[in-house]
Amino acid sequence: MIARRLSCVLLALALASPAMAAESEMFPFVISYDAPENAVNVSSWLARPAGKQGFIRTQNGRLVNDAGPVRFWATNLCFEACFPPREQAERVAARLARLGVNCVRMHHMDNRSIWGDSPNKLTIDPKKLERLDYLIYQLKEHGIYTNLNLHVSRWFDESVEPPRHVEVRRVRGLSQP
Repeated sequence: MIARRLSCVLLALALASPAMAAESEMFPFVISYDAPENAVNVSSWLARPAGKQGFIRTQNGRLVNDAGPVRFWATNLCFEACFPPREQAERVAARLARLGVNCVRMHHMDNRSIWGDSPNKLTIDPKKLERLDYLIYQLKEHGIYTNLNLHVSRWFDESVEPPRHVEVRRVRGLSQP
């Protein structure tokens, strides 16, 4: 039993020694997310602006536009990330395009972030709306589509009367449209 364990340890060391030797020959490989031109910049693959090749639609069970089939490489922005200042919106859009992202889902922005300084959850804060609008504009200009999730995590409590056109379900004393 001891001889078997010793053999396994020696075999593992023998197999690992070339990898350890190769490690000393390695060098730092740093990818700049903000450099305009480098090996990982695939932003030229995106049609600019988003929508340039027509509306996205389904055809025979596939997403297509006027140029043909479309595939999305997407990510999420949640909560306050959906409302960046202008300078940050420009950097985020450029960075995502460089990485090949062509769709961003705006998620959970209705929970708290979009209301900002508004007195209730019925009026969108104009400052937040302006930031969201500019981010969407920047994403579009960089060839990135936007998926807005407008009705995800907003809850009405008893102190807020929901609009009449909103169907409300009662859940443990809380209202959810």
